[in-house]
Amino acid sequence: MPRRGVVSFDRVAELYDESRSVPAEVLRTAIDWALGSTSKGGSPLVLDVGVGTGITLDPLLTAGARVFGVDVSRRMLAKAQAKLQQRPDAARVDLVCCDALHLPFRRSSFDLIIAFNIFGFLSDERAFLLEGRRVSQPGGHLVAAGRYSLLGHTSLLPRYYENYRRHRKLWRRVASRLQGHRLKSLVHRFRQKLAERSGRRLVSLVDKTKLYWEQEIDLRVVLRHLEQRSLPSLWRIPEPTHARIIRQLRLWIEEQRADRLVERIRPSVEIRIYRLGGPG
Repeated sequence: MPRRGVVSFDRVAELYDESRSVPAEVLRTAIDWALGSTSKGGSPLVLDVGVGTGITLDPLLTAGARVFGVDVSRRMLAKAQAKLQQRPDAARVDLVCCDALHLPFRRSSFDLIIAFNIFGFLSDERAFLLEGRRVSQPGGHLVAAGRYSLLGHTSLLPRYYENYRRHRKLWRRVASRLQGHRLKSLVHRFRQKLAERSGRRLVSLVDKTKLYWEQEIDLRVVLRHLEQRSLPSLWRIPEPTHARIIRQLRLWIEEQRADRLVERIRPSVEIRIYRLGGPG
C-alpha cells in the first residue's frame, strides 16, 4: 500500500492509456528531444519516474536507452509489463514499485531522469528533486512534462464541473463544519509555495518546448471516463453528488444528435529540461 499522501493510480489503470494517449510520432519527438539533452552516447541509462503503464517505454527502447521505470501503482506497472512481453528488447527495462520520494538506487546512477505527468501529484516536490539530484550523474538533467489529459480538452468536463458547482451550493449550510478542513488546505498550499521556491534553487531551466496534435474523441467515451473517475480531480467528490452529475450528463448526451457527439480537439503537452543542481 502507498504511504499516506502518495497518489496511486491503481483505480484507473485500465482506463489510463485511453484518457492520456499521445500519438506515437508526438511521443517519439518528445523522447528524442529529451535524450538529446544528455551527452551520453550509445545506451543512456534513464530513470522514468511515474512510468505508469509504460507509455514512454517504446520510444525510449527504440532510441537505444536502458530504462528503470518506477511507479507507486502495482496495477499500472502490471500494464507496463504486459506491453513489454512482445518486445525482444524487454531485458533493457526494469520496473520497480516504489515511492518517487524514496528511490532505491545508488548515488549518481542515471544519465537522465524523465518525469512525465507527475508534478502536482507529489506530496513533496523538493524531496523529489533532492532524490533526483542524488541518483543522477553530476549536472544531470531532469525532463518533466506537465499534467495532461485528453478529457480536459472536451466540452464535457467543463459541464461536469459546472454541475458540481451548482450542487456545492446545497452544502453551504454545513460550511462551518468545513472550516478546519479549509485551514488545513491553506496550510498545505502555503507549504507547497515554499517547496516551489526551494525547488527553483534545486533546478535550473535549460530548454522547453510545447507539442500539439489533433484528434477526434467521442463524448460517450469521455462520459465513461468521467463516470469511472479516471481523473484524480474527481476522486474527492462525494459519490451521491458524482452519481447525480453523471446522470445529468448522460441525459444531455442522449438529447444530442449523433454528429455532435464527436469533437475534434487539439491537446498539447509542455516539456521542460532542467539541470539538477543547487544547494542541498
